[in-house]
Amino acid sequence: MDEKNLDDNNSGETPRSPMENPTETDPKQNDETEKTVNDGNHIKEKEEGDGDGGVEAASESESPLPCIEKVSKDIDEFLVSLVEQKEKEATSFGVPGFVERFLDLMEEKISKYDVEGKAKWGEVPEEDALFLELVTRISKLMKSLTLQMDSTPPPPSSEGEEIKGMKDSLVNRIGLIQQRVMSYLEEDFRYLLEESRNNPTELDSSANQNQNHVDHKGKQHEMNHEKTEESDQDFPGYSNDAILNLNKIAGAMLCGGYQSECSQVYIISRRNALEESLRKLGFEKISIDEMQKVQWETLARDMVPTWINTFKQCASMYFSSERKLAEAVFVEHPNVAAGLFSNLSRGVVIQLLNFAEGAAMTKRAGEKLFKLLDMYETLRDVILKLDELFPEECVEELKTEMTLAKCRLGEATISIFCDLEISIKSETAKTPVPGGAVHPLTRYIMNYLNIAGDYRETLEQIKGSSEMARLMGDTWCRKRSSELRTYHKNYQRETWNRVVACLTHEGLNVNGKVQKPVLKERFKSFNALFDEIHRTQSTWVVKDEQLQSELRVSISAVVIPAYRSFLGRFAQYLDTGRQTEKYVKYQAEDIETYIDDLFDGKPHQSIGKRKT
Repeated sequence: MDEKNLDDNNSGETPRSPMENPTETDPKQNDETEKTVNDGNHIKEKEEGDGDGGVEAASESESPLPCIEKVSKDIDEFLVSLVEQKEKEATSFGVPGFVERFLDLMEEKISKYDVEGKAKWGEVPEEDALFLELVTRISKLMKSLTLQMDSTPPPPSSEGEEIKGMKDSLVNRIGLIQQRVMSYLEEDFRYLLEESRNNPTELDSSANQNQNHVDHKGKQHEMNHEKTEESDQDFPGYSNDAILNLNKIAGAMLCGGYQSECSQVYIISRRNALEESLRKLGFEKISIDEMQKVQWETLARDMVPTWINTFKQCASMYFSSERKLAEAVFVEHPNVAAGLFSNLSRGVVIQLLNFAEGAAMTKRAGEKLFKLLDMYETLRDVILKLDELFPEECVEELKTEMTLAKCRLGEATISIFCDLEISIKSETAKTPVPGGAVHPLTRYIMNYLNIAGDYRETLEQIKGSSEMARLMGDTWCRKRSSELRTYHKNYQRETWNRVVACLTHEGLNVNGKVQKPVLKERFKSFNALFDEIHRTQSTWVVKDEQLQSELRVSISAVVIPAYRSFLGRFAQYLDTGRQTEKYVKYQAEDIETYIDDLFDGKPHQSIGKRKT
């Protein structure tokens, strides 16, 4: 590219367009329109006549592809020159005429898609590759021009205002084009994700085969399928080519600032796929209230075994495969992959835990003991694998949720044993059994204890609920537990949702340009609120260590991902140095450290003093 177009000297010469022939020619032989900003921030426009060498002179029957390829090379060179100019701290830069030509060709291509429709991804591989390149190029152009314009403001004059208006108009046009191409790319991403859902996967097949059976003692055992692990696919239902294409599209969308749209499409598609897999295993969503209306015979015969099998299949296959899929599609963005996988898996886990809590709340009866113990063992075994199944940032929260559900099942089994003791003591019949046979109650208890022997280790792990729980009863304990959860949710909503609201993206981007005053105000509001809450609530006391940990984990799960995303996306728009230090007071790791100060009842040194 001809670097004279971006010359910073004061010669006053009108720079030559990069599209022009380097030799002296009649200006009418070129139809290029060039806009150049010299170091005096004066715009010169040179409109040439309609010559044979211009794009517009091409025959309408000719394909626009060669034109796009040619201008794309010029755009790439221009992008390189912008980087060089920024490194040299140039005070001005020029916008060559071929930028407008490139935008014209892009709009022409998009309009063609609007009228004729775009081919599905994979039908024309060459077109897919070209389209992806164009999307990436328009995103780079948008980002580079925005940064360059922010770093080289026009002079405070009427001429400067004119320059600013032209700059803004250009950026707005690029932003609209980017939005339109991203909408097509989003549909391509959805198409690739959805296409494979119509094809049965080996994971579903092997999971359906891996059913459970119950022996004569009622103890549940899993059938041994040695080939289950061998049939586990890294990416459920997707070929290597599909993964590669999904990765390319996701990368282009994220680099262009469309992470939210890309993530939403991915979450919806994979959530539907996971729910479909669960239905194939026989597991259906059911609320806790609905479970109280189901006959126990139905629960014990069908629903509990299905729940156990589903939970085990999720832990052994579905979760690991889903994590590998997210990490492959978003390989260049590990934090995004971890967040999406955590979101998906947590939704499934909550469904499964709701079933466990519903089972624990059903009316107590002796015949329910062993099914509840089977569920307890399933949760216990999965909890032990959590560290290897899930990303570090969501393990503690899931572990807390699962442990709570496991404890409720344990409390239910203890209650059943207590009821059994009461029923034995209340048996007052003195009449001997005819023929000297064993008393029916004695026979029942002996058989019951014989089966319970198979669960000896599990029963030992359950050393009983607290004395208060025994004294006050299950109804009282469940009511207090429900109230505690309500208080927890209300606290988080009233306290921390205000903090997260400071990190919303709404209103920050106007016509494709980040509004710096609004951005600065968001950072200031977040800092002030967080400082105030930390100063106050670090002196609060939560004596129960488990509840204290749950509160900190839930706060971190809400605040840290939102702050990390906001910081990663918008910190670049603050000038490095004093301005960044003034508004970006924390890194994500700092936030986590200060959240761990909460609820221990110890006044902590102010955040500002501690940081210095």
